[in-house]
Amino acid sequence: MSLLIYCVFARSLRYMKKIILGISTICLRLFFSYALISNENLTKSTDSNITLNDIVIEKKLEKARLRSAKRRMQISIGLSVTILFCGLLLFYLSSYNFSEKNNVPVVVAEKERLTESDIEKVRGEFKETLQFYENELEPRLLAVNVELWNRD
Repeated sequence: MSLLIYCVFARSLRYMKKIILGISTICLRLFFSYALISNENLTKSTDSNITLNDIVIEKKLEKARLRSAKRRMQISIGLSVTILFCGLLLFYLSSYNFSEKNNVPVVVAEKERLTESDIEKVRGEFKETLQFYENELEPRLLAVNVELWNRD
């Protein structure tokens, strides 16, 4: 059983490694995408026919790109932290020994010792209940035809 659990956790760890590697690749692409966009803007701005309206539009586009890149970076960092946390949790669970039982001390209440008068009182109540059953309840139960009783 523990071998099966170990195999499942080992496979999960391999998948987690692949996922973390993929996410780190995505984060690097997102991080360096701003540099690539800025490089494209430099080559575009060398034209001599730029108007004031084009400059305003380029500034707005640049702000939008920055906001987009910042948002993507925040999402990728949050996703990376979440996946890292899940990986650590999975690693902890794979190293935890579930077969160990907790050594909780069992507290057994001590039985009270009954006195002779209490024992006689309980015995008398039992005799009365038994006599009631034998004299009144048992004959009524025998008089009922149980075989004809419909269970449905």
